[in-house]
Amino acid sequence: MPLEMFYKGMGLVGLMYGNAGELIFYDSALIAPIADVVKTSDYIQTVVRKTAGGAPYVVIKDGFEVLAGFVPVKIITKQFLEDLSEFESACVSQYMREQKQALDAADPDKQDEGAEQIGMEGTAE
Repeated sequence: MPLEMFYKGMGLVGLMYGNAGELIFYDSALIAPIADVVKTSDYIQTVVRKTAGGAPYVVIKDGFEVLAGFVPVKIITKQFLEDLSEFESACVSQYMREQKQALDAADPDKQDEGAEQIGMEGTAE
C-alpha cells in the first residue's frame, strides 16, 4: 500500500517492494502528465523494477502499457528519520488524547465533572 506525504516541498509517494520490504519514494508531481489516465483507468499498476545494474525505479502501467517511469527520490536521511519520529510521536499523543476524550465522554461520572450545580444548594428541607 502506498504512503503519500508532503515533505520539503514535494508530494512524495512511498512504496514498499521486494521480499526485504525495501522502500522507494517518488515525487507525485511526475504523474501530472498522465493524471487523467490514472484517475479513469481500472488497470493502473505501480511497480518497482530494477535496472541491469540493480538500481530500482518506479513504473506506472495501464494494463500492459507502460505510461511512465520515474527515478526514485533519495529522501531517507538522518534528518528525515528525526522529522518522521517527531511526527509519529505527535500522532501517538494525539491518538491517546482522543481515546481518553472518547472514554471520558462515555463515562457518566466524568460527564458531570466541572459542571456548575445550579438550583437547590443551601436550601433546608
